Amino acid sequence: MPLSLPEGYGSDHKRTKKNIFCDLPNRSMLLIQHNLDVMHIEKNIFDNIFNMVMDIKGKTKDNLNARQDLKSICNRPELELDERRPNVMPKTAYTLSKE
Repeated sequence: MPLSLPEGYGSDHKRTKKNIFCDLPNRSMLLIQHNLDVMHIEKNIFDNIFNMVMDIKGKTKDNLNARQDLKSICNRPELELDERRPNVMPKTAYTLSKE
């Protein structure tokens, strides 16, 4: 049973979309309405760390923009992009090979 929308919904404030968690059937039984699903959070964290360590293309957060930020923010010259070959990223110390 979806909850009713509050008075002035979408006109008095910036919120125009209702959160999908409001439509969950067991929401009224929860003691705290904003409980987080620990199982899915753990899975997402594991997936992100595994993808980063195994250097899986398209799944890692280590991209060209992140390396450019490293150059401007951090003092890690071994991880900076080479000006002569800007599309080639040096391997990090925590990356494993697939062998």
